Amino acid sequence: MSSIYAPKWVACHPLPYPYLTFFCHFIENTKIFKVLLGGENGHKVESAAVYHNTSSWDPNHIIFRELGPKYGLTSVCHFLAKYHLVWVPSPTTASI
Repeated sequence: MSSIYAPKWVACHPLPYPYLTFFCHFIENTKIFKVLLGGENGHKVESAAVYHNTSSWDPNHIIFRELGPKYGLTSVCHFLAKYHLVWVPSPTTASI
């Protein structure tokens, strides 16, 4: 797993429309990682994993109700599913 240094990045998620449509957003206090996943058949694929610091989230956010983590005391990590995109800026000499 390697961290991708990108203080500003955008995630885009496909929406269920009859034509290609995405919902794109930026979330602060979030880190993104490049992860190599291996399947039972030996195939490997690179994926993006997202780490959210939830300390500034609304205490009534659905994630706290549905999954049960404690508000302000936990972080949320997840992989991006198929067809979801992450846009990160190209690295510069200042960020390497």
